[in-house]
Formats: sequence, structure tokens, C-alpha cells
Amino acid sequence: TGLDVLNDRITEIGAVKMVDGKITEKFSTMVNPERKIPENVVELTGITDDMVKDAPNFEALAGDIYKFCYGSVIIAHNIAFDYTFLKNQSKAVNYIYSNRGIDTLALSRTVLPDLSNHKLNTVCEKFGIEFLHHRAYSDAFATAQMFIELIKLKGSLPEYDV
Repeated sequence: TGLDVLNDRITEIGAVKMVDGKITEKFSTMVNPERKIPENVVELTGITDDMVKDAPNFEALAGDIYKFCYGSVIIAHNIAFDYTFLKNQSKAVNYIYSNRGIDTLALSRTVLPDLSNHKLNTVCEKFGIEFLHHRAYSDAFATAQMFIELIKLKGSLPEYDV
């Protein structure tokens, strides 16, 4: 519902699981934030109050997403944002994340230093990856594809960022 990790709420969760560079599982759901979604967020994401009104709240989904992520390395573009939201809301319902993480934003800055910027859509465009920006599953799927391309260019896995 916004950018404030302490006060705003998750409206959608999307994740993919990769094994040996191939996507093997997916997790995708709308989340009822139990509050009105601000108009600027609706404009950015396309997610409306009507789309989340019948969705489960985060508390109901917390165990499922925790199980999906358990034992995995979390990879995200600008990991500090998404992972902090996930950890904060999960902690409130007694799920504690200690997964290591890799930030594809930092990785793209290292591997593609001459790119004009390193926003998710810019880096994906460089690799010809099409997606619906600011929608959780589409962003996750695109990030996974982008991660594979960045690793090919780098020639090795990066260090963990978190």
C-alpha cells in the first residue's frame, strides 16, 4: 500500500523457485491489506481494492510463503525493499526469515556498469525480457530470468548481499 515498511501492507506476493537455473515452482496470490489502497499505488501497480477484497490477509498466507521460501536463497531486485516488507510482516505473525539474499540491482550495477540506470524494467529490456512491471509474479519471473542472464555475463554466482 506504500513505501513505509512499518506502516504499509503487502497487496500481492509473487515468487518463483529455481533449481539449476530452471524455474521449478511458483507462488502467486493477491493479499488483502485490510486497508484502502492509495490511488497512487493503484496507478503504479494496477491493483485495486476490488481485486484484493476477497483475498486472504497476510496472516493467513504467512505460513505458505514461509514454507515456499524455507531453505532458499532469496533473490530480488532491490532486495532491501521487498525482503524487508516480507520479514517485517512475517515477524508480526511469528515467522522469522534468516535466508541469505542476493540483490540483482547490485549485481546489474557490477555486471552492466554502462547501463543508463539499473531499474528492473531497464535491465530486463537489455535482455529482451518482457513482463508486466509492478505485478508481483511477473516481476519475480522476470527477475529470475534476468538473474540467469546476469550470471552468464558474470561467469559466477555473486556473494550474498544479506
